[in-house]
Formats: sequence, C-alpha cells, structure tokens
Amino acid sequence: VFVASRLNVPGAWQMPQGGIEEGEEPITAAVRELREETGVVSAEIIAEVSTE
Repeated sequence: VFVASRLNVPGAWQMPQGGIEEGEEPITAAVRELREETGVVSAEIIAEVSTE
C-alpha cells in the first residue's frame, strides 16, 4: 500500500489513482500509476491481496 502526503492540502493523504488500460495486467497498471503519479521508478511488489 502506498500513501503520499499532498503538498497542496496540508495534513491530507492520498493513494495513487488511475485506471487499467485495455489489455494491461492489474499489477502492471499499479506499477505504472505509481511511476506516473509519484516519479518512483523502482518498486517491489511483495504481495497481492484479493478484492473479491
């Protein structure tokens, strides 16, 4: 789980958000969204949690 503090709203926190592109795997989308929204280019997925 990645949560970042917002620079424009003191005391507020937000998770990266976005969507899965057509044909994209969910794990790939998660890493892409993290990179796009935070600039993080190296991340390790250590576990997956089902939402079902």
